[in-house]
Amino acid sequence: MNPDEYAAYGLYDPAAPDPDRLELLDFMVSHGVTLEEIAAAERDARLGSVFTDRIAGPATLTLEDVAARSGVPAELVARVWRAAGFPDPEPGTAIFSESDAEAVIVFSLSVGIFGEEEALQMVRVVGSSLARIAEAQLMSALANVPGAYFRAAPTSLDSLRTSSTLLSLIPLAETAMNQFMRRHLVTANRRFEQMMTGGPRSEVLDLAVGFADLTGSTRLSVELSWEEFARAMLDFEAVTTDLVTAGGGRVVKLIGDEIMFVASSAAKAVRIGVDLLRALADHPVLPGLRVGVAAGAATARDGDYFGPVVSLASRLVDIAPSGALLVSKDVADVVDHGEYRVEALGARTLQGFPDALEVFGLTEKA
Repeated sequence: MNPDEYAAYGLYDPAAPDPDRLELLDFMVSHGVTLEEIAAAERDARLGSVFTDRIAGPATLTLEDVAARSGVPAELVARVWRAAGFPDPEPGTAIFSESDAEAVIVFSLSVGIFGEEEALQMVRVVGSSLARIAEAQLMSALANVPGAYFRAAPTSLDSLRTSSTLLSLIPLAETAMNQFMRRHLVTANRRFEQMMTGGPRSEVLDLAVGFADLTGSTRLSVELSWEEFARAMLDFEAVTTDLVTAGGGRVVKLIGDEIMFVASSAAKAVRIGVDLLRALADHPVLPGLRVGVAAGAATARDGDYFGPVVSLASRLVDIAPSGALLVSKDVADVVDHGEYRVEALGARTLQGFPDALEVFGLTEKA
């Protein structure tokens, strides 16, 4: 493409030759970016995102177009879009790609299987999870790949070259995520088979719930630089996630300086709790850890768990001293007393429970 063609879109001034500018424009055009897209990106001061803005596909369809193509009413398309984590689409404005329309068609198929409200809830769960993944990937690139951040790159061309290289990995990442999803479905199914109660409600599972909470993290956040604190918290997440997974459990969620995990048995949950305490006891930066474990029936919903047993485990960790593992009676009764020392700590009044409950301290025998 010659300079006059760029000039016709206001992208180049032939009267002031600039080889670097020409190289930048040629690079974008060679990677499929149209002159209209480049001009719009410059007008909106988004040239550094010109590749990223294209990865979802050209925005050629309106809300009404998607509704007609998918057979889903426009009002419901808007609800799906919102549930996925995106702002409400303006009627008559082309913001959807062909791939977006295909996603809505998939939603319409799921409505026939699960019902409308349940399908929308699934979209919320998936959208929330993918939003976190997308932000984590972006921040990882910006923090660790030189030139990934447009304003900090040595030149604009360096940044776009880096961006192009990173985005070329998306098909590979999609393949990996697809396989991980399949593996997690297999793993979840096997875990649920172990925890099914056999009662009339299949979402009620018999399991053990644990909470592991850092003590002194507020003080740590004040004493450390934000880089040091961020590294410490990443280390906390890595150590706890690895140990829970290695112990046959699943990390349900990370809540700041606390994790919630589940396991198919009290024995597994206690083993995980002991391993967590040992791993964090001598950490050079992280403060002490405390763990609470309870066992019983809980309702599984949207990848999370609810019920009195969850509340009990949470209350146990709240009253646990640093370095301690507190368990409920249901757990104390079934653990291997040849492997663990169980100490009755008496009945405690726990927030949200009308009656005092027996609490036990548990330590591993030497």
